[in-house]
Amino acid sequence: MCDSSDCNNQGTCIGNKQTYFCVCRLGYTGTKCETTLCDSDRDCNQKGICSGTSADFKCLCNIGFTGDKCEIPLHVKS
Repeated sequence: MCDSSDCNNQGTCIGNKQTYFCVCRLGYTGTKCETTLCDSDRDCNQKGICSGTSADFKCLCNIGFTGDKCEIPLHVKS
């Protein structure tokens, strides 16, 4: 059997030493749970929803914000 040391970040190992897969905890992905999912609060300045991983992500900005990390407020002329 495989054990938890075969998976990173407290993932759960299913199978045996030769053939196994990892069930990752929320917030992690990858074959061995080695990749951290992006964090909307940190990566998108709490002004959007983060999609992807911390290394390769895109922000879907809330209305009124733009920019790669939703850092630019839009000013609407009245």
